[in-house]
Amino acid sequence: MVTKKEVLERLKEYYKREDSLIIGMNGSQAIRVSKKLKKDLELSTRIDATSFTMNKTEHFDYFLDANLSLEEIKLSQIYSTVDAIKHILEDTPIPTQIGELGKLSRFMYRINEEDKQKHIRDMIQTSKEPIFVYSSGENNLMREVGNNPGAIMGDYKRRNTTPNFYYSIEKAKDEKTLEIVLEGIERNFNHILSLNEASDIYTLGTYVPRILDAEELKVFKELIIKYNEKLQKLCQKYGCSFVSIEKIGSSYLTNDRLFHPTSKGSTYIEENILLAMYKKKLEKKDTSKITVSYNPIYNIKEKGASYIENACFTDAGRSCLKTMATYGYEHHRKIEEEKEHIREAKIFQKVKEKELR
Repeated sequence: MVTKKEVLERLKEYYKREDSLIIGMNGSQAIRVSKKLKKDLELSTRIDATSFTMNKTEHFDYFLDANLSLEEIKLSQIYSTVDAIKHILEDTPIPTQIGELGKLSRFMYRINEEDKQKHIRDMIQTSKEPIFVYSSGENNLMREVGNNPGAIMGDYKRRNTTPNFYYSIEKAKDEKTLEIVLEGIERNFNHILSLNEASDIYTLGTYVPRILDAEELKVFKELIIKYNEKLQKLCQKYGCSFVSIEKIGSSYLTNDRLFHPTSKGSTYIEENILLAMYKKKLEKKDTSKITVSYNPIYNIKEKGASYIENACFTDAGRSCLKTMATYGYEHHRKIEEEKEHIREAKIFQKVKEKELR
């Protein structure tokens, strides 16, 4: 039985070259993990394209279609951080310290002069074996059901006065919900492998937060279990590595309402990814490949920030059309989605304006 230390040492030796590249896109689980993997494996380059706002499967495609520079990615992260917190506090008097968020995020996403010349798509295409830590699908899943583990119990308690809970129940039971989410993930897999067929994609499953163990919330627990099962099959189809992180829900959450893992949870995720990497690269398991094809969602001529600005405004237009065809709480949800897309577009308006200064 190989030890954790042996796994790490042998992988460090395997990736001992100048062009080793690891990419964390776009879901939040990839933030700590990709950073820790780069350090522990002594990889030469890391692209952090995670985001608090641009974290869905379509955003993954937009970032690659637009061939964003690292400067554009970091600027979008700065504006996304501020936008996400302002959105959370939109019904609350915003404290004067909110302006400090921009300063903090600028420190987190420090922009270097050479970032203007480095473009994500180009870097993926020229890397020998780019490593992807992938976790975008769960954000789409939460959007489709119109809820998240941090809010669902509150919606349950208010079920007799607001329609949120029953809407989410209906969506969780609808088979089309998972189909829509998995279609987006499959597009991402096709996109990555069409750029570089030697890419290694380590796809994180999701976990059941303790709060979903409640009997009245079991439909959401069942949905997550089905999501993981279908995601694992999709990974097998594309020769990707499915990384189970099931233990997070029972052992590595701060509390029931905060469903992001602790630092120990991130270490647990990294260890599982390292084991998957060892099996794939050194034991030569999970090496199947299939023929892939990818076509952009939108045919937009501009690249960079302008591409994503236009794509998000187009998404907003599509949501507006759906709004006119719905009623009741679903109508409200589509209005919220339209607003979300407009916020996304405005983030990249700011990125573009910053570049022109």
